Amino acid sequence: MTSVAQKPRANIQRKQVARRRDVAQAAFAVIAREGLEGMSMRAIAAEMECSTGVLTHHFRDKAALIKFVLDVMLEELSEQLESAEGKDALSFLEKFILVLLPNDPEAEVRWRVFLAFTAASVNEASLRQDQERRESVLHDWLVRMIEGLKQAGRLPSDLDADLEAHFLLCFIDGLGMHTLVAPKLFNRKRQKQLVERYFRTIDGRP
Repeated sequence: MTSVAQKPRANIQRKQVARRRDVAQAAFAVIAREGLEGMSMRAIAAEMECSTGVLTHHFRDKAALIKFVLDVMLEELSEQLESAEGKDALSFLEKFILVLLPNDPEAEVRWRVFLAFTAASVNEASLRQDQERRESVLHDWLVRMIEGLKQAGRLPSDLDADLEAHFLLCFIDGLGMHTLVAPKLFNRKRQKQLVERYFRTIDGRP
């Protein structure tokens, strides 16, 4: 049973979580629009229409804020992948890969943020570690999906799940980047054709 003293504390915690989420959304918007170099406490505060003091109450510096943004991105990806866990239809995996691509405003923002961090991670070891965490989460999920499809007879039993997962990582990231850079060339129809073509090469479809 929750005590009277615990209720206000729980409400405060919920408000803090909600505020930190608001900060993450504002950071996403700033990075997507101005790049990682344009991200600052002042810029995010302006996006939220609040004082920088609101941010420093939750984050001691820009590095802590960047770490939080990366954690939120990974958490969102993990939740998205978890919701699709256990599906054994090959058509589902094809459609899910298309869902991961930047085909709506929210997904486009996430991709712009992801690519901004990817570029910065080339010269920053700490960011590179966070990028590797993201790659590892997606890779492991793809391996599980591919192994499940093999067991269900949807994919060849001798298919190397680890190798295909790595290939799909490159494929998804490359297609997502090209969709942002050349959206007319890599429209939804072309994306679908490319994804279907890949799966035809591994499951023997004509």
